[in-house]
Amino acid sequence: MRLPGIHCRFHEAGHCAVDETMNPGLNEGWRCGEEQRIVRAYDHFLEQADTFDLSSEQATALWERRLATIPPPGGLCADYTPPPSCPSCAGGGCCGEADWLDCTHFREGVCVLLLPRCDGICERFQGA
Repeated sequence: MRLPGIHCRFHEAGHCAVDETMNPGLNEGWRCGEEQRIVRAYDHFLEQADTFDLSSEQATALWERRLATIPPPGGLCADYTPPPSCPSCAGGGCCGEADWLDCTHFREGVCVLLLPRCDGICERFQGA
């Protein structure tokens, strides 16, 4: 009989994170596509800034202008879900602090929705 895995320490919103927990980053297919998109854009920008020998002030100003032209983090993901805002917070993010990728499915570079579904208690179950 399969039981809900909600009390397992590897349970993440109906998905199993045991393999990602044991070998972080090993499965590239679980990486958040939005994070990867922004990181690739930034890495490409750094290569260009280095090629043109820009000062840090010039590079910062140019990156801010470029960032304004690309879709924001979460903008190209159909499953992007911002966290609910709490009533005591005003502005962006809780207590004025916003993560750059504030999707509820984002955990340390991984999209939880891409992890394997949790079918219930298994041989790797560990109490939370």
